[in-house]
Amino acid sequence: ILLNCGLTLIASTWTAIHPNIPGMDEGKLAITSRRLCIMAIALIAPELMITWATQQFFSACAAAKAFN
Repeated sequence: ILLNCGLTLIASTWTAIHPNIPGMDEGKLAITSRRLCIMAIALIAPELMITWATQQFFSACAAAKAFN
């Protein structure tokens, strides 16, 4: 039961994370390691993901306002 719960947590966290678009010079290892780091943070402290998303939202609003 614990293994199934752990695998479900890892699979759902892996699919729920949508990091920024990687740079053109980033390799697969760098992309995967960044995603694994974000996944570990999401599993340990999910409230940080909400904080990060809120910060990105306000940053996008400011960029849209400056663009218009």
